Amino acid sequence: MTFSAQVKEELAAVEEGLKRRPAKKGRPDSRRAQELADRDALRSLFLAGGTVSDPQRSYHLEFKCGEREAAEDCRAQLERLQVPGRIHRRRADWCVYIKDADDIARLLGLMGASRALMELENARILHDISGTVNRQVNCETANQNKTIRASLAQLKKIEILEAHGALKTLPPELYELAMLRRDNVDVPLKDLGAMLKEPIGKSGTYHRFARIEQLADALEKEE
Repeated sequence: MTFSAQVKEELAAVEEGLKRRPAKKGRPDSRRAQELADRDALRSLFLAGGTVSDPQRSYHLEFKCGEREAAEDCRAQLERLQVPGRIHRRRADWCVYIKDADDIARLLGLMGASRALMELENARILHDISGTVNRQVNCETANQNKTIRASLAQLKKIEILEAHGALKTLPPELYELAMLRRDNVDVPLKDLGAMLKEPIGKSGTYHRFARIEQLADALEKEE
């Protein structure tokens, strides 16, 4: 059963329950009476021709209203319930749709579809978690790619020094770092510095590589 069909099944049960409920004594105030009337009207309209997408895929709820005037009435009812709706025409029918997840959740609750509301909220939570994980993965991937690009540039300078017979003549602290970089292409500067016999921080590691690059550049200019 589709999510839309589940919502209709739940709303049909709500309507049946309201019919069986004894009428309350006294009259509600005019504002409350209008709210109840709007909720009832929207529930009936949804049962007659409404659809809502599976929240695991997208957020879209729509009322099929037929005439433009009926669509205007539907939008007015939604706005009185603080749920913004938009009108569009689909072939011969005028429809009102909602695409904001918060607004759809509010409307489901107002119409009485509590189970559907919970399912939508669960889907939103999973979607948010998935989005957060994807952003973290993308960030980590970008940082890893940045590290590798910088590492390859450093290796190129090391190769220049070796080609000129200058690699082994480097000061011990620079030679040790160059050898570590050769064996650890994907290690960031901070971690590479921590691997030295006498560990140093990211800034110190950066400045040592800057000295290596300067020496390699100077050799290239002599050619």
